[in-house]
Amino acid sequence: MELDDMKTTWEMLSKQIDNQEKLTNQLIERVTAQNFRSTLSRIVYPEYAGALVCYAGAAYLIWNFTRIDLWLMQIFGIVAIVLLIILPIISFISVRELKSVKFSIQSYSETIRKYARQKIRFQKLQTLNIALAMIVMLTSIPVLVNIQGKEITSIPYFWTLLFPTGIALFFAFTFWVLRHYNNALKEAEEVLSEIND
Repeated sequence: MELDDMKTTWEMLSKQIDNQEKLTNQLIERVTAQNFRSTLSRIVYPEYAGALVCYAGAAYLIWNFTRIDLWLMQIFGIVAIVLLIILPIISFISVRELKSVKFSIQSYSETIRKYARQKIRFQKLQTLNIALAMIVMLTSIPVLVNIQGKEITSIPYFWTLLFPTGIALFFAFTFWVLRHYNNALKEAEEVLSEIND
């Protein structure tokens, strides 16, 4: 009888340990997912803020479009408006894809592979966004000057000081943003690698 009792007790303990292990795995999975989302929020929130700025800029250009008197400036204005609407869409797509990574301890390697693919895609879309943002800057500056009823040639030091400074600031800001995003992506990758530990 004692052997049967020991066998029953052993089976109960074995089931409890299995249940405890499942609960621990689920807890690790939830904590990892929360840490991953928290790390990605350092990318998501600035992208949302940038989208608001783009839409506000597009709204301003649309609202003041009738004040643009030169046909070339109207073409630049249309290009700037279209790009200001497209830029946030590209950002939303890239962020959505990055956030679509699902966690599972059982398929750790698949999670890492999917994240690596989405990370590369996100970085490519950010590079596209930078190129488009440069076009927006180059097309919107003359339009904004024209909306004010001026010409670029009438602004002192525009070509010698203001324009080169604007370009330098654009590239400095772009470099800072990309470094910030790459650090956040690296931290997110480290969070995922903790699953395997």
